[in-house]
This record gives sequence, C-alpha cells and structure tokens, in this order.
Amino acid sequence: MEDSLDSDLPELVDAFRIWSGWGQSSWPTRDDSRLRSRLGTDHAERLLLTIKKLEADFYLSNAYLRGTDLAEVEQLAKAEFLGFHPEVPEDIARILAWCYTFDWK
Repeated sequence: MEDSLDSDLPELVDAFRIWSGWGQSSWPTRDDSRLRSRLGTDHAERLLLTIKKLEADFYLSNAYLRGTDLAEVEQLAKAEFLGFHPEVPEDIARILAWCYTFDWK
C-alpha cells in the first residue's frame, strides 16, 4: 500500500475531499460518482481502489465501543488507523474520522 500512496499523496488527499464531501457538506456525503465526474472514470477508479481500502481499514476500529463521547471516539479511531498506516497524511485520517463519527454518533 505504501508504494502506491507515495506517488499519489496530494492527489489522493484531494480525491478524499471530493469523494467524502469534506468542505462541501455539513456531514459526510461519500459519493463515487462525484469523484468520477470530477476526475474522469479511469482516473477516479484507480484512486477509489485506494480510498475504499483505506476506508475499510479505518472501519476495522471498534473505537465507537470504547470511547465515552464522539471526540474520544474520533481520537481513538484516528490513532489506531495511523498506527496501521503511518504513511497516510493527517488530512485523510481526519476525513475518515469525520465519516466514522457520523456513522457511530
């Protein structure tokens, strides 16, 4: 995973923002088609493979069962994820935590 991330990091951060609705919506609006329309189908599909893998890895966390409030859940899940994927930029971890906390609020 790390090798494929290195060359795509700035682009991947932007793709996560577009896909999740970060900065455009008050809550996560994950949308593969929005990414496809912005970047083109082939390009988006390549990035979506990484996005979906990182999303699945983030959701392996059971922080929602351990945290006492959403802020703690967010911090626990993000720290756990970054322990598995230290190569992932903080911005991507923050976006995934935003999605995660909305799903477990």
